[in-house]
Amino acid sequence: MIVKRILAVLVAMALLCGGMAVTASAEVLYVREGDYYYWITDTSAIIASYYGNDANVVVPTEVQGRPVTMIRDNAFQNKALQSIVLPETLAVIGWQAFAGCTALTEIKLPESLKMIDSFAFEKSGLREIVIPDGVYDWGVGVFRNCANLTRLEIGRGLVSPSLFDAFFGCVNLAEVTVDKDNPRFFTQDGVLFIRNPASVSLNPLYDSELVFYPPGKTDTKYTVPSRVEGRRYQIDSWAFRYCVNLDEIYFPEECPDVYKGTFDDCIGLTIYGYWYTAIREALSSLTTFVALDGVPRIDSFTLSPSGTIKVRKTNTKQFKVRVEGFNLRDSTKEVTWQLITGGETKHASTSLSKDGLLKIASSEPNQTLQVVAISKYDNSVRSMTTITVKPSLIDDVLKWIRLIFLFGWLIDLINRSQ
Repeated sequence: MIVKRILAVLVAMALLCGGMAVTASAEVLYVREGDYYYWITDTSAIIASYYGNDANVVVPTEVQGRPVTMIRDNAFQNKALQSIVLPETLAVIGWQAFAGCTALTEIKLPESLKMIDSFAFEKSGLREIVIPDGVYDWGVGVFRNCANLTRLEIGRGLVSPSLFDAFFGCVNLAEVTVDKDNPRFFTQDGVLFIRNPASVSLNPLYDSELVFYPPGKTDTKYTVPSRVEGRRYQIDSWAFRYCVNLDEIYFPEECPDVYKGTFDDCIGLTIYGYWYTAIREALSSLTTFVALDGVPRIDSFTLSPSGTIKVRKTNTKQFKVRVEGFNLRDSTKEVTWQLITGGETKHASTSLSKDGLLKIASSEPNQTLQVVAISKYDNSVRSMTTITVKPSLIDDVLKWIRLIFLFGWLIDLINRSQ
């Protein structure tokens, strides 16, 4: 990040001077004043670290006549801060600068601020925060595990933040607002969306993305819009993380793209939607699904060949039969195929190919197999047929030939022994 790059240059310059904290031209100083260590350049001062123990801190506006423009990485990490006043000259807050400040419940960010680095407020006690209009970027996990955070206000300038783990663990965040002039972010019904998500999303095909449903919202129902701002959109895979207050979500027939894992942390959630849409890809064992278009129909089926199937013994470990009379829109995804023999389920992952061929494995001939179609909708058995696997005529002929040769060999052996 920006902080690390700048400081790396400064440290390198200091090392070139034989370990002294000044550059060859004396343009950078590493000094201590009061409870702070600073990097001092010709034009600005950088807070390197804070060694005080005060609960209420006022950060200096300038040091040795230079404006304080940056708080570097870890500067206030794990300090017992209750309040802090930042100077209006500050441009950058560094990596984990206020991480672990659990007693820090509020902070006013200056209008001069431009960037907040990764994990800057991780595990802090912030209850609400306003992102000024001048901030255009923040790093990974900037509010990670801020469990007390209830309100976030985003200014008009934030256009390229990292959304990865930005709100991870913010279980009480209930309100997110965005300046109406922000070109990238907007809210609808209190839910955060982003326009043109190509730079922050895995799928650049959509004009918008639902990125965050505040888990602290007290609403028990949410209706997913079919479009936002007249555009198609997708739902981020972590958008509904920790939404324990939600009891029901309704998806439209024109369903946005939604991905596996979206509802993994939503215990007891009932999802209403249309089975033949993208919603089924996101269902988890913790959710209940109600199909608004009814239960998918699985008709009875027959196998070709059927009844008794004769198979070469050398091929009994895997052979194929054709499934006929099976009426389903997408049987390769809607049905789990199982083989049952002797009351035991075998080969539960058996799948039907797109051309209607079912691979069957049978370790030995002379077995009776039940071929079962199980609905992925409710795991119920919808259709079943029985086949018997027997050796083929070729195997029978070869068996008799071997017996004849064996009989002849025995006769010859007996004759020779006489």
